[in-house]
Amino acid sequence: MSYASLHDRLRGPIATALKQELKVENFHALPHLSKVIVNVGINRSKMEGKEMQEFITESLMKITGQKPVLRESKKAISNFKIRKGLVVGATVTMRGRRMEEFLDRLISYVLPRIRDFRGLPTKLDGHGNYAIGLTDHTIFPEI
Repeated sequence: MSYASLHDRLRGPIATALKQELKVENFHALPHLSKVIVNVGINRSKMEGKEMQEFITESLMKITGQKPVLRESKKAISNFKIRKGLVVGATVTMRGRRMEEFLDRLISYVLPRIRDFRGLPTKLDGHGNYAIGLTDHTIFPEI
């Protein structure tokens, strides 16, 4: 038996089960995934220099398949030694097929590789957003 992709499962058995559970007739009225954002923060004290920024950019590009956007600080914060306009992170926003392929890899390959994995928390933030924090990026097979 071949493996069905997340795209096929979302439009097939998952959609029909949701229709029955929520008692909704219209397919477009069902809850759906709109986008996935992968974000990496750059700690200024530990990761100073262009080499670290390039390493983070390359790693994020391998993981997501898209080039990340470097994020700059909006204002200066003296306690964190951050000036306005300093690069503080990298972000990738995925939609459509690329998002579904990334989620499929995350659920099928990456999460089971986490040491002492006990499942994901079921908390949403009240607006339909779900956040997962990973400390180690080497669990991705691309790295």
